[in-house]
Amino acid sequence: MNLVERTESFFIQCATVGPCGNMPFGSIIASGLGFPLILLLRLMKYLQTDLYLLSFMVLSLLLCAILETALLSLSPYEYHRVVLGSAIGIFCAFAYQPFAFTWMIVGFVLFHLVRIGVGIIMQQWWQIDFHLLPGILGFLVRDLIAGVATNILFFIIRFFL
Repeated sequence: MNLVERTESFFIQCATVGPCGNMPFGSIIASGLGFPLILLLRLMKYLQTDLYLLSFMVLSLLLCAILETALLSLSPYEYHRVVLGSAIGIFCAFAYQPFAFTWMIVGFVLFHLVRIGVGIIMQQWWQIDFHLLPGILGFLVRDLIAGVATNILFFIIRFFL
């Protein structure tokens, strides 16, 4: 096995979060990976702003490479195994929000409820099939929309509390 094949295999394992892609509730388990990601980037932000921006750009490019490799390597029948988008969605949900334990639990549940709702609305009302969208957008669109919507709901909830 050469370096390219090993890298491709590693990226696919990252996109499917190891065995989580084959589990019934794999996206819920994989979304838990978003919390250490948030803590890491918040630590970088407090240490130095330039380091925060650099780490955010490197992380974004790495995630694009991982998801693009999964798109090119997996067959369309295996796309359901890619669950890394849930971690990215949780990251979007908690960006610029308080990171207290109660907010984490509320945000985790709210994110998954919004994610299910977004999926139902987009597939039933607008007849959009996620995996037919171009590139890595098919993997991320539902999770990104749910993450941004949860973040907006957080702002609304915090405004009225």
